[in-house]
Amino acid sequence: MELTEKDIAKIKYFGALDYGEAEAEDMCALLEWTEEEFIEEWNKESSEFNKIYNKGRIESRFKTNVVLLSMAHDGDLKSLEVLEKRKNKK
Repeated sequence: MELTEKDIAKIKYFGALDYGEAEAEDMCALLEWTEEEFIEEWNKESSEFNKIYNKGRIESRFKTNVVLLSMAHDGDLKSLEVLEKRKNKK
């Protein structure tokens, strides 16, 4: 499927927001895709959709961890606790 720049940006946000099957209808509407088009892309691991979606998830986790780390360096103990929980979750 041919993706526009707007589609790519939306898909990265879906990944960053950890949208899943429960939000499939919303994603279809925002992308202006049919349900069939969406399901085909969602279920194909090697699709551009999944590559972009996963990149959005990874970038979001990284950025969140960087902010938490910065806050921890500034003495925010709660952010350090949250960061440690995120690290141990892996």
